[in-house]
Amino acid sequence: MKEWDPSPEEVSNGYIKGWMISSGSGLALRNWHGVEVLRNAVPVAQRGSLQIYHGSYYLPMVAAGILARHAFKILHAGEPGDHALAEKYLVKAVGMNPEMWGSEVELGNLAIEHKDKTMALHWFVMARDQAKDAPEEQKDIAAEVERVQKAAPDAMTPMRNPMME
Repeated sequence: MKEWDPSPEEVSNGYIKGWMISSGSGLALRNWHGVEVLRNAVPVAQRGSLQIYHGSYYLPMVAAGILARHAFKILHAGEPGDHALAEKYLVKAVGMNPEMWGSEVELGNLAIEHKDKTMALHWFVMARDQAKDAPEEQKDIAAEVERVQKAAPDAMTPMRNPMME
């Protein structure tokens, strides 16, 4: 069996295509990352609590995770990468799933690289507001918002992204 590793272009419209295996009990209990579309779909097969699907399903939050993962690979590969492409993937990912506060932190850091204080504040405030389920990280992001507010554009420094740990 081959590992599933779709390209950002394959998922940029929010659709996931192909074979998927999911736990039926997990789908029944909650709307975890917008997968209600699978809860309402008829699986092609079932093995115990596993449900097997084949087709094209609109799962923007899953697609957003794929886009963000590819962006993080570009930004943190240890070699020069196409930061503009990574930024494009992150903006698209956040558009599909605004709760991706780690992506918003990365966008804030990219804005700092561009010395764009307004956009850095925009992304860090958004990240702070979305990190409500991670109180320690939310405090760190709030502190970064304060640092950026007080700093001159040339003196801003990127934040350590808690999602990278």
